[in-house]
Amino acid sequence: MIINSFLLKARIDYAAVITIFLIGVFIDFWLLIVFPNFTISSAIMSYVLLAIGITAMGSGIGMYLQFNFAKNPIDNLMIAVHKRTGLSLAMSKSSLEILIMIIAFILGGPIGIGTIIIAFGIGPFVQFFFKRFSKIKDFINQW
Repeated sequence: MIINSFLLKARIDYAAVITIFLIGVFIDFWLLIVFPNFTISSAIMSYVLLAIGITAMGSGIGMYLQFNFAKNPIDNLMIAVHKRTGLSLAMSKSSLEILIMIIAFILGGPIGIGTIIIAFGIGPFVQFFFKRFSKIKDFINQW
């Protein structure tokens, strides 16, 4: 949060703490309550769910950024990198995800094919949906 405020030359976004908390609560809810015994038995189903997940994440991130909801720190950092460097949202998001993946690898975290696909693939989805929701936002604002 401090790095983001420095890069954006803005105040610290304390609402990010709320988003971090809510993300944790919702992930725990879905994993521990809704799907406590959920297992995927086939590789094909794993890849289908991965594709659905990446699409849903890209859509959700693009939407909440476009409609100015409180940003979580990693997405706020993506915006800061985008504004400071002029890189596209896709390149900013993917660069950060790849950097985080490398740090996780160095620290001994589990890196699988899904991690690699998300690291390289989420940025273009965010940019695609960010542009689409911009058009929807403009349409709504015309009313």
